[in-house]
Amino acid sequence: MKIKILLLLLTMTLQQLFAIVIQPKFVSLTANGPTIKVSTLTPTVVWKVSSQLTISNERNVACTIPFDSKNCKAWVVALDTLTGATDTCKVSIVPWVSNLSALKINQIMSGGYRIFGKTGDTLIVNYNNVLYKTGGDLTSLIRLANFPLLNTDYFWAYLRTPAGSFIRNENNIYFSKDEKKWDLDYITRGRGIRNSFCNTYDSLKQTTYVLAHDYSTTGIDTFPHSVYRKSISPQSTTNWEKVFTFYSKDQWALDKTLFPACRHIHTLVADPYTGHLWLGTGDADQHSHIYYSDDNGTTWKHIGMGSQEWRVLSIWFTKNHVYWGMDSGSSAQKIFRISRSVYNKKGFWPDMTGKRLTSGFPKQNILYMIATLKDYKYYFGTGVQAFVGDIVWGNPKIPLDENNSLIAMNDPVLDYRELVATLPNSALWGNTTAIDDKGDRITLISTDAEGATIDSRVRVFGIKEHIDESVDIQELLSTDACTSIYSQLYPYEQDALGNMYFQTRFMDYSIYKWNDIIKTKLSWNDNSKSKGGGIQLVSNNNDKALLKLKDFDGTILYWQKSDKSFNWSDIPTSNSDTLWVGKTKAVNYIRAIVQKTGFSPVASNYIAIDSIRSIPNNILTPTRFEDSISLRCYPNPVTDILKIDLESEGNMGCNVIMLNELGDIVLSKFYNTCLNKEIELSLKDFSSGVYFLKIVSDKKTFNQKIYIR
Repeated sequence: MKIKILLLLLTMTLQQLFAIVIQPKFVSLTANGPTIKVSTLTPTVVWKVSSQLTISNERNVACTIPFDSKNCKAWVVALDTLTGATDTCKVSIVPWVSNLSALKINQIMSGGYRIFGKTGDTLIVNYNNVLYKTGGDLTSLIRLANFPLLNTDYFWAYLRTPAGSFIRNENNIYFSKDEKKWDLDYITRGRGIRNSFCNTYDSLKQTTYVLAHDYSTTGIDTFPHSVYRKSISPQSTTNWEKVFTFYSKDQWALDKTLFPACRHIHTLVADPYTGHLWLGTGDADQHSHIYYSDDNGTTWKHIGMGSQEWRVLSIWFTKNHVYWGMDSGSSAQKIFRISRSVYNKKGFWPDMTGKRLTSGFPKQNILYMIATLKDYKYYFGTGVQAFVGDIVWGNPKIPLDENNSLIAMNDPVLDYRELVATLPNSALWGNTTAIDDKGDRITLISTDAEGATIDSRVRVFGIKEHIDESVDIQELLSTDACTSIYSQLYPYEQDALGNMYFQTRFMDYSIYKWNDIIKTKLSWNDNSKSKGGGIQLVSNNNDKALLKLKDFDGTILYWQKSDKSFNWSDIPTSNSDTLWVGKTKAVNYIRAIVQKTGFSPVASNYIAIDSIRSIPNNILTPTRFEDSISLRCYPNPVTDILKIDLESEGNMGCNVIMLNELGDIVLSKFYNTCLNKEIELSLKDFSSGVYFLKIVSDKKTFNQKIYIR
């Protein structure tokens, strides 16, 4: 017996010793899109791939066939020819762009962090039942007040308004004038959810409007769900009131003529460009609506309904469009948008649901909701059983009258939606906004594991509307550590240092504890052949600075400026690659817009004017390695990650060295410039001050002064 145990232990030890580990373990791969690289530390490896894939000698894996939802599971196997050990990378072939941009996880944070929301660059955070604020990351919290949380996992929100601050925790809404003393202000019947607490401000009436809604789950979703509003002005403060109530799903089940009805309200958000309020509901086709209000919630106007395409949990906005995604696990998830030109032309958003039709004939391939029906056993004698309130396909052979009438759900004559993308896998959930290093807004939207058309992974997508109104949608993060169809990475906010936070839900406990926070950094690359480049400081004096755009590919269209809101405006100047800027307090950032013929225009990396004001006059454009290696270091000053772009034409390596002001070496690394096109140096643990970056290769040297804030 002892010998058998020893042999078993020896076998297990040898298996561990000779194990092979492939990286990555799972990946999304775009059909006919960017490649991914697989690797292992084992030198004696043979690579094998499934029939949908190809692999190069450099271990770049590609899918060169069109997307097929029935043939989207693939694999890459690494086989050790000496030991016979294998390991597998599971590949999901997807129709969207992946492996171009990423949210890179740099920390998993446990211990009870809850991010309520933000105002400007300031996060409001609850940690162990104490409320904090921070203008940095979660390591620099400033105490505000005690704030015990209800027994909840992620249903909270924060608003700072001209009338004071509000926090929603489950059903409870709290108010504070100074964010130090908080009082319970109202209790809604249903709890809240992400993107369900908002405010508007009427500058003429000097009135603040705060709005919330009911959201409920299975077993407690039987009551009519409402939108609540409170108004505050210098003259008066109204009590919370219901300004819109839907019939409940149970009421509707007994009488399908009741309108509008819903199981629950999903989202209530304010359009920052117009102040309009937008409302989305679900879950059945007849309960899926979008409404808007242009009078701060006093009246609500219908936009559309009638299918899972109107079942919405995320609505977001750009300068030119209103977007939404489908909260549906049972059909092909899509993203739609409607153009503001429709509203600007008509003065309102038309209803895409038709009026009741009492004459003529239905159209083929159009969905209709039955409004009246004389024979409740059959739909107009066609043999298809249907009832009032059901949604059916139009039959052009059957005449309509008062007793047999229909309401069109998706008539293209009325439909002014634009289909932006199809993302077939799982339900599109909550969203938040991040700013990339170009100063562009990226909408981050999470998915849960419902549906699983392709796989059971949860994902985070990034969505950017380019200047030419084209849309760039990319997968940024995914994980297969799911334990439920409700698993997800619940989106929070971006802090002042550019970190993005997500909360884990229903994840593998060996990887993520319950309600861990993951801290990520957004690395966004535009899906365009236009290359925006980076801005460097050429000269600097007391009044103004000369900037130069470097490493761009295309034509400079114009330059832009912005304050800290990142609402960019054009600078009336030529399309030169240099720009003189004055050091005014009204301008915080400068960038250029570049376009290559035939491709979407993109922005350069922006430069902060605050940093220019503080930099001495003698900083010049960095020198470069002859013709073999060119370098661009950004941002400078830097707070966290310093990026160094390398463009190599030969098999050269380089030493990257960082020295402090005393000349002591504080960092030294070697990089193969064929394998590393971009170096990221983490400087977050370095003290603020001046450092000297030296990069040496084949007796060629690059020197740059680096400022760490």
